[in-house]
Amino acid sequence: MKYLLLLGLLFFSFNLFAQDTIVKKNGSEIASKIIEITPEIIKYKTFDNLGGPMYSVYISDIARIRFENGKIEYFSKETPKLEVPKTKDTLVDPRDGQVYKTIKIGKQVWMAENLNYGYYHSWCYDTLALNCKKFGRLYTYESANNACPAGWHLPSDEEWKKLEVELGMQNEVELTGWRGTSPGQGYLLKLGGESGFAAKFGGHMDYDGNIENGYHSYWYLNKNGYFWTSTKLSNNTKAYSREFSKRASIRREAVDIKLAYSVRCVQGEI
Repeated sequence: MKYLLLLGLLFFSFNLFAQDTIVKKNGSEIASKIIEITPEIIKYKTFDNLGGPMYSVYISDIARIRFENGKIEYFSKETPKLEVPKTKDTLVDPRDGQVYKTIKIGKQVWMAENLNYGYYHSWCYDTLALNCKKFGRLYTYESANNACPAGWHLPSDEEWKKLEVELGMQNEVELTGWRGTSPGQGYLLKLGGESGFAAKFGGHMDYDGNIENGYHSYWYLNKNGYFWTSTKLSNNTKAYSREFSKRASIRREAVDIKLAYSVRCVQGEI
């Protein structure tokens, strides 16, 4: 009997320390088994029902997690920020004299503003010049591949991935859809983010009929930012892109090359 009691106590003690504990900012705690941590949510199962459903909680509501091995990860505002080595400079486009901020992140030098060069098959959102000044122009895939100034080019999908990895993205970099790694590459790259890349939400354009005089429709200004890569898929009708929103993650997706998206140029010849 004493032997069984001792085994029970040992089993209880093991389980007590084998659990992960989510500590919320309001002071409440969740005894859990962490399944996944994304830039926006933590997925977990409750420790008293590991075979049951999976739950999620927003990282913005979490103060810290005490893992079963004793490690503590903090998620509050006091969490140390990611140090992003960067160097600021400017680029003068010799074609029209426009001046763009640039940013060096890792070994790459990027434009830190959306391109606004009046190339063929490019438009201001809603055909308003003020939107071009604030958000840059929207380019078809073909136009985007030729619109960057000399010494600069439209970045490939691989060059975008190098940027994301430099900012901490891990295995998710090869995935499509919304992906990222804490603290959230979407947060770091958006306007106001620590990287200095300052991606703007310039929306996108679509059209019906002839590109020259068909019906043009504009979508998601100030809500989403869409950027071309130069990497076309084998079917030649789609190319990889990047999408930003209020989310902490970044969407990598193959989209129709007839859409009109924003452009960020990266330094170097193709």
